[in-house]
Amino acid sequence: MKKILMLTCAVLMVVQVVVQSRVSAGSYSDEGKMYVLISCDDNTNYWDTKAVYEMLVAKGAVGTFYVSTNNDGGSGPLSGKADLKQLLLDMLGNGFEIGAHSVTHRNFVGFEQSTMNWEIEQCVQDLVDIGVPRDEVRGFRP
Repeated sequence: MKKILMLTCAVLMVVQVVVQSRVSAGSYSDEGKMYVLISCDDNTNYWDTKAVYEMLVAKGAVGTFYVSTNNDGGSGPLSGKADLKQLLLDMLGNGFEIGAHSVTHRNFVGFEQSTMNWEIEQCVQDLVDIGVPRDEVRGFRP
């Protein structure tokens, strides 16, 4: 866990430096809005999510977090992760978007359409079940 967090922080510091240099050079801009993509895949956990969230807040930025709701085989959506559930709701309340990233985080290549539909629809329902309003779940990232 400590190594993952350290790696996440190191990546974020590099991203921060790159973003600051490009923003000052005038790129990544659209009518006064800045867009930065940070992808921390395969690890929906409280500490990494909180670290990224706090870094963005410190910079006055908001973002979209795509959540896999049961990629660790738990008994339900984000089972045993009450702290993460609350963090996601706090983030939503502070202008961040919470998007769907499938239930199981399996590779969609070769899936039947019905399986893909279930992964998406159930993930959205799981997010609703933890308190994210249905109309607030706008994005999906496979």
